[in-house]
Amino acid sequence: MRIELVCPAAEDSANVRNLALATLAALTPPDVTLSLRDDTLERLDPATDLDYTTDLAAITVSTRTALRGYELAAAYRQRGVKVVLGGIHPTAMPEEALE
Repeated sequence: MRIELVCPAAEDSANVRNLALATLAALTPPDVTLSLRDDTLERLDPATDLDYTTDLAAITVSTRTALRGYELAAAYRQRGVKVVLGGIHPTAMPEEALE
């Protein structure tokens, strides 16, 4: 199985490091292939920077990064990749995140 871990950014979140993906990576079984896409380091272009051959995209979402997270999630879903959203925003607003 291949999983792409994604950290979306908001314009004012570039200096805030998110440890959620590092924690998930450390807890992932060794037989799973992981890749990491960090939108806070350099803005991701959904047309060229995401791996649409991955089995699953796991996106960590805070309230500040929700719109960008939803945008990246839509890009994966449009290409048939399953998406899991985690983080404080989907936890607090599950109905919104399910859309």
